[in-house]
Amino acid sequence: MPEYPPGKYRATVESQGFDRNTNGKEYFGLVIRPTVHFTDSSASETEFVNNPFPRTVKFWLTSDKSIAYSRKKLMHATDWDGTSWATLDPQLPNHLDLTGVEIEVINEHSAGSSNPDKMYDNFDVQLPRQAEMKNDSGIAKRLDRLGGTVPAAVPAPAPPTTTTTTVIGDDVPF
Repeated sequence: MPEYPPGKYRATVESQGFDRNTNGKEYFGLVIRPTVHFTDSSASETEFVNNPFPRTVKFWLTSDKSIAYSRKKLMHATDWDGTSWATLDPQLPNHLDLTGVEIEVINEHSAGSSNPDKMYDNFDVQLPRQAEMKNDSGIAKRLDRLGGTVPAAVPAPAPPTTTTTTVIGDDVPF
């Protein structure tokens, strides 16, 4: 049964490490404790979480694609530079210790694999949404060929300046 409502959270990292699930799939995990729940979509309304249940965020390392995606998510969520996975290994000296780091996570409820009728918390790091526009320059070139090009507007010349000269005659008394 899920212990946390779905939505966005701020969480504190409690530990980290590399592991495998029961099927042997490798992942890097962050054990987190959610501390703040954002109760609206703009993240302006919050409530403090007082729940004793830590959760694990898993960054899957099962394929080249999942490794690249996990690297991208970890770099977004933490100060990790993404150059070496070994820098995250807590058993190595001088590793990047993420303990105490606050990260933003999202919780979605998902059905259990062994019992699909039972729902579980599923915390993950969400990358910011990005809009991308593909560009086909051939369209613009085709439109120019079909309709001709329109020359750029030439600015209108500035009006000539006129100078008024007043001639003061000799009969002016000063």
